[in-house]
Amino acid sequence: IIDTIDVALLSAVDEISRQQTVNKVDIDSINHLLQRQARRVPHLAFIRSTDQFGKVIYGVENGSKTAYLDDREFFKRLRDDPNAGLVISQPVFAKIAQKWVWAFARRLNHADGSFAGMVYASIYTDEIEKLFSQIHMEAGGSIAIRHQNINLIARTTFERNNPIPIGSATISQPFKDALKANPQSGSYTSDASSTDPITRIYSYQRSSKYHYLINVGLATEVALSGWRNQLTAVSLIITL
Repeated sequence: IIDTIDVALLSAVDEISRQQTVNKVDIDSINHLLQRQARRVPHLAFIRSTDQFGKVIYGVENGSKTAYLDDREFFKRLRDDPNAGLVISQPVFAKIAQKWVWAFARRLNHADGSFAGMVYASIYTDEIEKLFSQIHMEAGGSIAIRHQNINLIARTTFERNNPIPIGSATISQPFKDALKANPQSGSYTSDASSTDPITRIYSYQRSSKYHYLINVGLATEVALSGWRNQLTAVSLIITL
């Protein structure tokens, strides 16, 4: 999905840059381009673009309130670093959509290479949770995706309520210890320091390309039930 989003962003950057270079900016054609790209990418909420001051100028619906994104960290990074490439945000509360989103952005340049704004695309975090829910884990299981700085992007807990809010950077001590020992992948068991009271056996894996973390937990009772069944069967055999 992220690869496809980046292709859509690059396509939009190319067309907006072309129109700006020849001084023939067609607002309607840019808006139609962004809307088409958003429809073609699965699970994508929208693609929009800002000017160099952070004002959202393309891809907004008629009647939407004016919004400035100059306070967003991903905007600042693109503004300050011409070589930033694809920038992936931590979860943010969208100013126009008024929902939690995970955003992806690329820089726009003027003909002289100076900063001209950005094109960005967003996925609603609840859409990611819907994708996770299709996996159908056992009761008490959980699937979470976290930004590289640990902020929670989305989390699905099967047949349980999720007590961890989007954007939270609070993690249990065993998770901290595991990440310190191996930032890329590992396993641990949660304890009383976890915000979620259910004890789980977790495994995590970091994306080598995009650096987010996927963390999957299996309730301890579920994880041990198979072992207990095997133990019972072996015990019965031994006593025969």
